[in-house]
Amino acid sequence: MKSLKIKFLLILVVGQVCFHEAALGHPHGDLKKVEINYYVTKPPAEYSSSLNNVGSFNASQGKIFTCLIPYTNGVLSPIDGVSEFSIAFNIISGADGKIGVSESGTFNSAGNLGSDGARLSCSGSYETTTGIYKDTILVNSSLIETSFQLIDPTMLAFNLLSAKTLDKSPALSPVEFNPKKNSKTMDVKNGITVVFNRSIFRADGKIELINVDSGAAEEFDIKDSKKVSVDGTKLVLNPEKALISDKNYRVRIPVGALKDSEGNGFTGLDNYNFKTQIDIAFLLVGYNNTTLYETVESFEPSAKKSMSFLSSLSAGQISSYKTYRLTNISISDAYAKSLGHLEAVNSALDGWGVDELTNYFRDKIGHPDALQNPTVQQREVLQELRQWLLDNQKGAEEWAESALGIQHYSDWVNDKVLNFSRPVYFLLDNLKLPAEFVLQEHRVISFIFSDPGKTNFSALASNFNALGGSQWSIKTADGLKVTHDQDFFYSDHSDPFGDTAAELLLNINTRVDVHEVIHTWGHAGHDTDPLMVGYSTMSQAGGDADLQFRRDPPTYPIYNRVYLMGWMPESAITTDASLIRDAADPIVLGQKYLLKVGRFKYQELYDGQWFQYSVPSLERQLNTCKTVSIVTAPTATNPKYDAGNLCKPILRDKNCGIKSEIFGLPETMWDFRNCEFIDIDAELSQELFQSYLENFNGEYNSAINFDALVMEQTDASLRSSSN
Repeated sequence: MKSLKIKFLLILVVGQVCFHEAALGHPHGDLKKVEINYYVTKPPAEYSSSLNNVGSFNASQGKIFTCLIPYTNGVLSPIDGVSEFSIAFNIISGADGKIGVSESGTFNSAGNLGSDGARLSCSGSYETTTGIYKDTILVNSSLIETSFQLIDPTMLAFNLLSAKTLDKSPALSPVEFNPKKNSKTMDVKNGITVVFNRSIFRADGKIELINVDSGAAEEFDIKDSKKVSVDGTKLVLNPEKALISDKNYRVRIPVGALKDSEGNGFTGLDNYNFKTQIDIAFLLVGYNNTTLYETVESFEPSAKKSMSFLSSLSAGQISSYKTYRLTNISISDAYAKSLGHLEAVNSALDGWGVDELTNYFRDKIGHPDALQNPTVQQREVLQELRQWLLDNQKGAEEWAESALGIQHYSDWVNDKVLNFSRPVYFLLDNLKLPAEFVLQEHRVISFIFSDPGKTNFSALASNFNALGGSQWSIKTADGLKVTHDQDFFYSDHSDPFGDTAAELLLNINTRVDVHEVIHTWGHAGHDTDPLMVGYSTMSQAGGDADLQFRRDPPTYPIYNRVYLMGWMPESAITTDASLIRDAADPIVLGQKYLLKVGRFKYQELYDGQWFQYSVPSLERQLNTCKTVSIVTAPTATNPKYDAGNLCKPILRDKNCGIKSEIFGLPETMWDFRNCEFIDIDAELSQELFQSYLENFNGEYNSAINFDALVMEQTDASLRSSSN
């Protein structure tokens, strides 16, 4: 009788796996993403599973998709060097509990991470000595632990031995943390998220966020909907101020502060610890196998000066750094130039390549500043230059002295082809990151190049994920290409003249580094300075003015610090000139530093001198929303992207607007022309800026004109009228 019951249970379970109508299906139908769409299944939160990925049954396919690890006598036993296999099983017979392998391949070769930040789990195991396959499989919303016996090695068929439906967590408990427990990657501006195994509700109590290093704590009343968000299973803490970088924090949730739908109270949390990111990592690397910075200590004067500047500008928010010494790059500056020039020449001969995101020169296709439709003579010149670069392994500057170079280099070759080269790509392609270095533990990565020679590769801010991860080829110590979303910059500290005084070179380099850090922190463009006043270090005249007038730290308009960076509060702005404090003095939060003197117009005081500028940051976007329809479509990286969100934050009624299909096209269209918009000057706020800077990791920040700040002649009469 007992054996009949067991057999009935096995038939029931496999039958459920075979025929259940509501089991998981394939969400996208993209055959190029089989691993992502079929083999990655997050277990339901209410199970508190130690796995971040389990097998799953797909009803529409009639298959079990999972990952399997082979063992021999309990010891990992890779096959042809592969230890994790993606496996798909067909249901051969539900009544007999029989399945068979239909597909197999390498699992997660890219090293993708689960929602908990760890590498995706491989839930299945196969013991070669016994022929037993064990797995945890999601069927509907139930997790089932199974074991199967190999019965036909030729057909790779298995019979079900056992199946057990796992119990859900009996008590309200956290199952996911962001940042992860004991992580060191917390962005100081992010909220803190705890996900529970089922829906949560507010009760009574105060949550604490403790700076373990200082003992200071911030309290969050569970009933404060502004500082504490409760949505389904998710609890989010929104600290009043940005956290301090490079510090250890602990979150304490008291007993009874939360409850479930049945009124059962949460038993509390006191072991949730994490560390905030270090603000900046300085990675020192030389080329030509030489460097100006042989040790970390030799870079300290530059690091300390830059950090002093940044701390002053950010009102103390940028305060931590760590310096690392990398192995010098053997590639020479001349060879890096030749590789960059060769790449540009080849692309120009190819019409700048295909119109795809992976093509670095994509934006040169049809661009008036780039060579288009080269003549027969131009092609012959480029082909001759191409061969010269291959033979000489030097930059084209020497070729410019040849008979052909004298004729064509300055005329068009340099301006229309070589100016678009990227020799730094080849420097970064050859460096090695330290073995124990974790990129995500730092807010910004900086590569500080240097060499005793006169070559200087300038500076640039970028992102590891630029052009979908194809713009750069920076690799970890294991040789894995870095493509995640994280900002970095490079800056060459080499002296291009060879005889610049040490103190002057230090001042120049630190100001360049500060400029690039500000880019990585969120200022995507440059301030405009037609009068060459040089008040902003982000303008074309800022660096020279800082050196000329010995401005220390570099000057950076208060408007940018309030709205673009969030380093200073909106309370720093006033219309009363008598309240304005001198920005050259140490910034004291709570004081007034920015005077509003007109529509989009501001003045501020620095070292006794008044400066004026206009900043219509959102005017361009407002005019677009008012006058034209907005065409939108999901992007390759964000299927939820909607260009209509570029207009919604400035609508008076957020529900206004008409969305319609475009006949015969996959795109859709928004029309906001009959909507009422807010006054983008009178109602400007940090919250409005953040709606663009933070939504979908900043995918809507194109609404902000980062070049909008324009320096103007200061009008003293405007201050009188502002009192």
